[in-house]
This record gives sequence, structure tokens and C-alpha cells, in this order.
Amino acid sequence: MSGKKPSGSPAKTPSAKRKQSEGDGVDANIASSVSVAIELALARQQDSLEAAVIRAVQGAIDGMRNSIDNLERKVEAYMETVKELVAKVDRVQAETRAMKREVSSNTSGLEKMRLKVASLEDQDRRNNVRITGIATGREGGDAIAFLQDMLPK
Repeated sequence: MSGKKPSGSPAKTPSAKRKQSEGDGVDANIASSVSVAIELALARQQDSLEAAVIRAVQGAIDGMRNSIDNLERKVEAYMETVKELVAKVDRVQAETRAMKREVSSNTSGLEKMRLKVASLEDQDRRNNVRITGIATGREGGDAIAFLQDMLPK
């Protein structure tokens, strides 16, 4: 407002002035009481809002904490599975290396056996007895009986 007193009859007597100043004191007390009441209400409202915000934030944090705990448990379970798989892969690789060594050894042994068989076949051919002067196919179906009969003659 403009700061002027409302136009009315100005207090001309001291008792009227006193009554007017007492009225101003009552208004000031009421205004002060209302101001205090408003401040208290605002403080309570602020406390209530702070508590609500704290509960909401705490609820969100608890939810995230539970989710994180669940994820940690799942990751730990997966890590155990991965460790088991790594151990199995290591065992399979070790077995594969051993089998490769065995196959290599068997292959070289087989090659040695082939050479030996070829050598024995060659030696066997060198030790064959040749009989000359007898017509081919004369022995009939039993070559051993023919030779037993023919050699002493």
C-alpha cells in the first residue's frame, strides 16, 4: 500500500491515540503469531518433505542394492561355471596333446613295421628255391606231394 494511514478520523485525544496504538500492538502481536505459526507450519512441511524424499531415495537405493546383490550372485555363479569350463578345456587340451604324441609315435612305429615287412618279403623272395627243368603246371593240385615224390628221383 502507499504507506498513508487510511483516511478516517484522526485520533485527536490522548486516550484515542492510546487506543489506536494499542490496536496497532494487537495487530502486531497477531501478525507476529501468524508469522510464527506459518514458520512452524513451513518447518513441519519441510521436515515432512525431507523425510519423504529420504524415504524415497532410501527405497530407490535399497532396490538398487538388492539388484546389485542379485547381479553379484549371478556373476559369481557364472564365474564358477567359467572356472569349471576352463578346467575342462585344460584337461581336454592336455589329453589332446598326449593323444597327438601317441599318434605320432604309432605312426612312426607303423612306418618301421612297413619297412620291416617289406624287408622280410624281399628276403623271402631271395630265399626261394628254383627248380628248373620241370614243366609248369606239372605238379597238379598238390605241389608238396609232387616235390616229395619228384626230389628223391
